[in-house]
Amino acid sequence: MLNFIHTILLVAAAVSANQGQAARLALPNELGITAVAIQWQKKDVPYVRVDAEWVAVIGVDLDVKAGAYPTTIRVTKNGVVEKRSVTITVKTVKPWKLGTLTRALNPLIFELCHPIGKKIGVFSRSLKS
Repeated sequence: MLNFIHTILLVAAAVSANQGQAARLALPNELGITAVAIQWQKKDVPYVRVDAEWVAVIGVDLDVKAGAYPTTIRVTKNGVVEKRSVTITVKTVKPWKLGTLTRALNPLIFELCHPIGKKIGVFSRSLKS
């Protein structure tokens, strides 16, 4: 599960996330903070307070190109909005490929997938009995 959701503590100004995954962003609570939000992919994502930190989860779509995405975290502290810069670096992941599925490999998966694959017209070359 930790490989799927990256825990990122925003004390540094750089965040790394993989395509097709979620990233957990955390900001330590400071005295006077009442709200925190980040803009990601043209959407405002609010943080929620969990114990001693503010937490948000952003999703990185598979179609987001690899590269650096500078953005701003808006921290409302003592009634004043502070802007903190952060760069989210999206890393490319290799696409998952379906290998050949055989009955000997895993009979339960084969029995489940074979009729479904036949019905929707896929897996014709991948599924072998």
